[in-house]
Amino acid sequence: MLMLDFKNAFFLDLTLVHHSNFEHMVTPMLLEGETVLFAYHSLHNGVLFTTHRIFLMSMVGFVDRRRDVTALSYRRISAFSLETGKERHKDSAIEIAFKGLGKVRMEFAERESVPALCRLLSEKTM
Repeated sequence: MLMLDFKNAFFLDLTLVHHSNFEHMVTPMLLEGETVLFAYHSLHNGVLFTTHRIFLMSMVGFVDRRRDVTALSYRRISAFSLETGKERHKDSAIEIAFKGLGKVRMEFAERESVPALCRLLSEKTM
């Protein structure tokens, strides 16, 4: 079973991509009117932020590409934090704590979209 382990959940080196990269994985799970706002991808993981929730995706295996998609409502967020590097570092990280589940750490390879992502999290958790 691939269910996300919230005791050790981290997504490294995420880069902003077009959401069509994940359409085949999440379209059956999207609600009527739900749209993707941000999509991030790394070698074996993906994260989508929609108007209603966050999708965390893990891919395992080279031949039998098993996938796990975990959908989490913004209402489950109890806290989040932003970590940025010094000026010469382009990376940043967001850690999100989910009520009753644990934490997820996302490290981004670029930080251009991270301020807008933090605004989204602020709006959805108020």
